[in-house]
Amino acid sequence: MEFSATFARRPLSNQDLTEIMALLQKCSGRTLVFPVQDAIDLLNTLQSPPEIIKARLENHHNSYRESKEKLITYIDNLNIIHVTGTKGKGSTCAYVDSILNQYRSSHEISLKVGLYTSPHLISVRERIRINSSNISAENFAKFFFQVWDRFDQPLKRNDGTSILLERPSYFRYLTLLSFHVFLQEKVNAAIYEVGIGGEYDSTNIVESPLATGISTIGIDHTSLLGNTIYEIAWHKAGILKKNCPNFYVDQQPEALAVINKRAEEKQVKSSQNVAILPQLESVNIRPHAKFQKQNASLAVYLSHVTLQKLDPNYKYTLPSADPLPDAFKNGLEKLIWRGRCEKKEEETLTWYLDGAHNNSSIGVAINWFINELPSRSHDNVRKKNGGLRILIFNQQGRRDLIMLLNDLFKETRAENLQFNHVIFCPTNHELSKTKGKF
Repeated sequence: MEFSATFARRPLSNQDLTEIMALLQKCSGRTLVFPVQDAIDLLNTLQSPPEIIKARLENHHNSYRESKEKLITYIDNLNIIHVTGTKGKGSTCAYVDSILNQYRSSHEISLKVGLYTSPHLISVRERIRINSSNISAENFAKFFFQVWDRFDQPLKRNDGTSILLERPSYFRYLTLLSFHVFLQEKVNAAIYEVGIGGEYDSTNIVESPLATGISTIGIDHTSLLGNTIYEIAWHKAGILKKNCPNFYVDQQPEALAVINKRAEEKQVKSSQNVAILPQLESVNIRPHAKFQKQNASLAVYLSHVTLQKLDPNYKYTLPSADPLPDAFKNGLEKLIWRGRCEKKEEETLTWYLDGAHNNSSIGVAINWFINELPSRSHDNVRKKNGGLRILIFNQQGRRDLIMLLNDLFKETRAENLQFNHVIFCPTNHELSKTKGKF
């Protein structure tokens, strides 16, 4: 006699995600080697349009709350630094990663540091790094398929029933993959950048991080997080955790009020405003602007908390009148964060690249560009040399496009900054050719 069973797939909640994580630690997954492009093609089939992401965010409110009761402790054992904010969160995470790796190298200690950020510029493997290096193509494919295959196996529940779960969306899948990678690779600390918001972000399943950090909060992702600073700050402060220290940079009064209120509600260990460290005057921060000094100062405090936990010989104190340790100084100075205030020179061409994507960061990018030019009389220099200045503008999705263009126009006009050509280029998402083959 033969028996067969069918299972209806349902969406993945964070409670399911933690149970999947538990099962992944007990099995090695497929042993065959698959090309990394196969993994990337399959991953791209999980991409969702903005309206679907919004619907999932709204529908997952309850499942996120419920999942808190069944979080798996070994995820917390990763010693996670969790960072959110509207602008500067990626740079802050990169600074922490750079400082910890400089400390690891200079002190010759056995330490593995994981970094999870988004988006990527060239390869999706940039999002998952260990000791400042992208995950290898071989390991990306290996761990990717271990997770992928897990979703083809029914998940047994406590009540004796089984269910087949839908594979999560693109970002949630990568978040799950990053946890799996860092656990398998036994990292000693992991730095996580929030994707969108905080409260309902897929990174926010960590119950006991080493510390949380909040960079500058502004208006962004309004279709998902709300149109006011109050609403957006509420989402951002959702990463605060009970008995966990929180650090934040200077904020607008309305955002600060929300952070303080949520810190009290969540019973955080402490919530500290991080002022720009005077020691940074002797550190070559690029760009040498206030916003980047804020990010660097926040990173110093987050790195400090991490090293207090990881190295019993670490003795530096904060706040302090002493210069920063060499590992901190070198970590801040040697960081190269691609696509963020990046200048790239070629033989007859100079690129100025920045990923500004909200109204506040547009102004910062324009000011950085002007300060990088060889002369304040930049238009005269350009005309004399017969050079061309070309603006290439790309906006992914539909997020406040007209507002961003208006801000860009106002900032360039205020600085009398002119361009010979302006190119508006779309983001082309090529559908995976392998969809349906696996």
